[in-house]
Amino acid sequence: HEGGNARYSRHLRTLMLEAGFARTQGIAHAPEVYGDLERTRWFAEFAVGLFSAPDMTKVIVDEGWATRDELDALLDALREWGELPDAFAAWLYCGALGWVD
Repeated sequence: HEGGNARYSRHLRTLMLEAGFARTQGIAHAPEVYGDLERTRWFAEFAVGLFSAPDMTKVIVDEGWATRDELDALLDALREWGELPDAFAAWLYCGALGWVD
């Protein structure tokens, strides 16, 4: 919406090679893991807070990504997900390293 690209990471090594790096290496790690009931509850409420913030709600509805009813259903589903005994989420960070010979 504001020019970002959620799939940017897949191009990091190519972009670095094109910029003149001799070698590159893709890296990733997941420092944020939500794998128990306390953490999935927290993550669900975090997501609900993010997507129910007035500015975010306005963008979602105005851009036609979801109706208000669909968004409300999503928020309810997030809360339900956070209570599931097998819920799991992880935040993955991707990057690339480059070397110049």
